[in-house]
Amino acid sequence: IRPSQAIFTGSLYEPRTSILQEIKAGLEKRGLTLEIKGRELGSARTSDVHYWSRLKNADLVVTTANQMEQSGTDWTWVPNLIYRYLEVISCGTLLVAPEVPGVHRFFSPTEHFVSFSSVEEAIDVIEYYLINQEEREKIANQGKHRANALVEARSFWLSIDVFLGQLSLK
Repeated sequence: IRPSQAIFTGSLYEPRTSILQEIKAGLEKRGLTLEIKGRELGSARTSDVHYWSRLKNADLVVTTANQMEQSGTDWTWVPNLIYRYLEVISCGTLLVAPEVPGVHRFFSPTEHFVSFSSVEEAIDVIEYYLINQEEREKIANQGKHRANALVEARSFWLSIDVFLGQLSLK
């Protein structure tokens, strides 16, 4: 039996990289690991098959919701509802991520994913759900059913199109 696995996969930029490294260090002090498989901005992307396989086969996926710090970025202090919320949840894998504005329209923390508001809380939550498989799987399955319902109803993307209005890509 392999130990439960927590991963991050995706682009690495600040402040995301520093936050993930702090979480990883905190987990290592507790004898746990966070596998960070990221890419620097501008580097080659992993294949879609590999990306989705990682999300589907992990026990738990952690992410941040920070925007990258660069000139011209609007509202860097507001966490983003990034694609990974839907991607991980739809795979039936437990997502551990910050609560962000707008997420409650689609997913509820502790019902469809698990939220954190600090590095310390992320470490505690990840440790708890790596150990408690039954609870981890229950939330992941509830999330998957919710994500499937949103996708089948097209409500996730329709809501985004409505919000964007004339700026929507349609």
